[in-house]
Amino acid sequence: MELTRQILLKRIQAYLKGSVTKDQLYQWALAAAVSDEYEDFKNKDVLITQTVQVLIDINKGDKNPEEFNKKLVYHQKCLAGEDDYVPRKIEAPAQTKETPADFFVIIRIYIIIFAASSILLNFFSLLNPNFLQFGEGSASFANAVKDALPHLIYAAVILMPLKVSAKGLLFFPVFLVLCLGMLFYWYIPISLVNKFTLNPVFILIVLPFSAMPATLALLQFMVTKDKLTKKQPT
Repeated sequence: MELTRQILLKRIQAYLKGSVTKDQLYQWALAAAVSDEYEDFKNKDVLITQTVQVLIDINKGDKNPEEFNKKLVYHQKCLAGEDDYVPRKIEAPAQTKETPADFFVIIRIYIIIFAASSILLNFFSLLNPNFLQFGEGSASFANAVKDALPHLIYAAVILMPLKVSAKGLLFFPVFLVLCLGMLFYWYIPISLVNKFTLNPVFILIVLPFSAMPATLALLQFMVTKDKLTKKQPT
């Protein structure tokens, strides 16, 4: 397919005079865009390549036909040499990025799973006091309640809506509970390594199920508190 400025100019003039329909112009521009000549002109003649693109976009012109016709008239003048052509900036396709809000939600889900697992585990220990009992002897229900209660309170605090727990009188008691919980869940893997002379790698295996979500729970709580403080009128 032969493709020159003169041919493009005649096509646009024919359309503006009504001798060529919108669909005919669109089909011709589409065929031109896949031709070898168009590929050759991509780097040689920006006016030709971008004029073809304007003609391909003709189906979008129904939304604002006056603006579209202005573009055609402008390209017509440039092709005829009556005006200087200023190349359009081709916008790069928008990249999908994970927003901070999405990341915040993902972390929140991770923390909720951690808290729900803790509740489930300690609930089973109440039903069967020997469920988490290691070593000789059997545990009583009273001891099971004593051991499970701090974990259940901690998990319940984590599951509280952040916008509720991070403001007002609740902030300081919740902050204290989250700090104690984080320290405890860091202490557990370290103490197990020392007590049973385990490989330190054991800590890395346990962290995603203990210290890591506990630490993230405290950090997310503080971030929420900071956001709520900034929203308050000064």
